[in-house]
Amino acid sequence: MVRDPANAALRRKVTVREDPELNAGVPRLKPARVTVTFTDGRQVTRLRESARGDFQDPYREDEIRRKFRELAHVVLSPSAGARVEELVDRLDGRPASPISSPPSRAEPGPLQVSSAELSAQYGRAERWRHRDEAIACLPVKAGQRILDLGCGVGQVAARFHRLGGQVIGVDANEELLTAARARYPEVRFEKLDLRELTPASFGQVEGVWTSFVPAYASNLDKAVARWRDCLVPGGWLALVEMDDLFGHEPLPSSIRDQVNELYAWSKAAGRYDFECGHRLAGAAERAGLTIIHEGTVPDDELSFQGSAPTDVLEAWRLRLQRLIGPKTFFGARFPEFERAFLHALASPDHRSQTRVFIVVAQRQ
Repeated sequence: MVRDPANAALRRKVTVREDPELNAGVPRLKPARVTVTFTDGRQVTRLRESARGDFQDPYREDEIRRKFRELAHVVLSPSAGARVEELVDRLDGRPASPISSPPSRAEPGPLQVSSAELSAQYGRAERWRHRDEAIACLPVKAGQRILDLGCGVGQVAARFHRLGGQVIGVDANEELLTAARARYPEVRFEKLDLRELTPASFGQVEGVWTSFVPAYASNLDKAVARWRDCLVPGGWLALVEMDDLFGHEPLPSSIRDQVNELYAWSKAAGRYDFECGHRLAGAAERAGLTIIHEGTVPDDELSFQGSAPTDVLEAWRLRLQRLIGPKTFFGARFPEFERAFLHALASPDHRSQTRVFIVVAQRQ
């Protein structure tokens, strides 16, 4: 193709020039302007701000599959290509690697911290979560069988137990479960990758609670449908998730633009949806569930106004240090982002746009 005479002749007619106006949009955009001049003097110009398939204009799943098949079938038989697709489709069901974030925790991307330290940090952070206000939104009754999906070190599971629930805390991280069992020996805790959960795992139950888990789902609709299937008719599903984790001001406009790019990049890559909170209700409705409560709950670490207290600021500093996802995206720019973000949290003018959403829905 490169040596094709027609293509070679066309290359000789192409001129490439740098445009300072377009360069000003880099790296937020990757623009290009093409002008074609016809032999009769007519000109046609088209501008593209980012390439199709870039994180700002990602391919749909069907387009990705079609492109894969076109390329793979050059070297693979149709059956071998289909086998690769099947294996990739099953990746969501594979256990997390030792360096990966458990698919149950509220950390966007793999972690750079031991599970023991993570357990301690989650334990300290629980004081900032307004769990009682969230649980008050649920139709909890004594004797209900309840799954706490992504139970971590078990605080919420223990609350359900104290309310008379027959609760099972489920998590993929054995060290977090060890801490949970030591803290709450009266509660049952089981290890399971949530992507492998089926109604047969623990039987159908009257309630499913999952907090700071939905954002990890590469396909939220499929995850919610899977959790719905674990409910008996009339059972309830409680979804809790944050929205706009880094939505804290005052941030320089350049940093805010980069944060927005991080959100788009992370979601397109199937790593973590930083704006999952406001999508919960739609996913529940598409799963055929009836929403009985939708709102937000306070959070003294994630969603607060004014200067951050010393312990909250330290918790954020540790959070930023342990996250690989943002570090991967920002690269050499990460220290600049970290300084600007912590400065915003400590500012007397600090304003949080982060919200913690809760949706409670019922299976008919």
